[in-house]
This record gives sequence, C-alpha cells and structure tokens, in this order.
Amino acid sequence: MQSSSRGHSLWSLLLFTCLCAPLGATSSADDGRNFAGVYDVQDLVENGDRCTFTFVLLLQNVSGQDQSGVQLRLGDRLDLAATYAKFDPVDLADRAQVRLSKTTESPCMELQRWNSGWGPFLIVEGPTLQSVELMRGPVPEQRP
Repeated sequence: MQSSSRGHSLWSLLLFTCLCAPLGATSSADDGRNFAGVYDVQDLVENGDRCTFTFVLLLQNVSGQDQSGVQLRLGDRLDLAATYAKFDPVDLADRAQVRLSKTTESPCMELQRWNSGWGPFLIVEGPTLQSVELMRGPVPEQRP
C-alpha cells in the first residue's frame, strides 16, 4: 500500500512540474526568447478543409529591455513560407503586455496540430527570426 502512495506522490509531483514549467518559461528571457504569451482561438468556422477564426493573443515582453516596432507573424511550422496573419508593429516596454487579435484563415489541419500539442507558430520578425513561447488559455480583455 505504501508503494502505491509513493507512486501517486511521484506522479503528482511530475504532473505539477510539467504544468508549471511553461509558466517559468514566460517569466524570463534566460532561454533566449524575448517574448511569451497566451493565445486563444475564437469564432471558429469550418468550411471544408479551411477554417476561419479569430486568433487572440496576450503578448509579454520578457527580454529585459524595451522593444519597439515588434512585428509578429502567425505562420506554419511545416511550411515556413506560409503566413496566416500579420499583426501591426507594437512597442512594448520591458515586462509590459499587449492584447492583439486578428481574424484569419488557415487549413483546418493546422488548428488540429495546435490542439494536439504543437501550438501555433508565432514569429517575431526582425534581424533574426525567433518564435514566441505560447500557452493556450483564456485571454483577458484589455484594461484601459
């Protein structure tokens, strides 16, 4: 009976660690990423193999410095030339957040990949391309 309890405790510790790891990744740029965020897919409409939806994003600057003219592109991990949405450039002070949304269209298969754990491929365009660490969850409304 005691080994079952120990196994349950180890399983709980592993699950807790896995759930909290992404949250730690969003708090600093130690892993080389300058931005982190939470996204949601809203107003999803399927039309054959194409899906129209609103991509909502809460983006945070975790670079340790202010960033200006940040250009974001929602792309495809398997087809790097594909662009599903481009966002207007934004300026973000260090640790500041901005809420962005864009109605777009993509193959429904791309959304299925997101739901199976791949997540969206959000790219910061600039001198060097970098992806943004994203977690799926509710995106709060922008406060005035």
